[in-house]
Amino acid sequence: METTIEQLRIDRRFGNAVREGRWVVPARIDVTLAAANARLDFTEAQATTGLVDMTVDIGIGSTLTLIVPPGVRVVAEDLVTRLGHYDVRRRSAGATPVSLVIRVSGRLHGGGDLVVR
Repeated sequence: METTIEQLRIDRRFGNAVREGRWVVPARIDVTLAAANARLDFTEAQATTGLVDMTVDIGIGSTLTLIVPPGVRVVAEDLVTRLGHYDVRRRSAGATPVSLVIRVSGRLHGGGDLVVR
């Protein structure tokens, strides 16, 4: 996993990647998974901007899980799914103001999944 202040790149095959606890969220995140899993927990993370562009390429047997607290919104309108699945498993934040938007684009294919909780 390579990290700079501007970009985080996760590229895994047959492995796992985890970001949790206190970590700096850059403006751009690129995730490529094949027979691998990644979990990005934004609960204690510190964003450098109010908008994060995330590009994903989630392939066969892979799952990307985004754990987001109230006030973080995930938008996946530009996500192409072919034999993949996008699942939001979280309760509504109600009247909590949005402080961070994560805009996800890219593709889920061959059974790749994106889970937001």
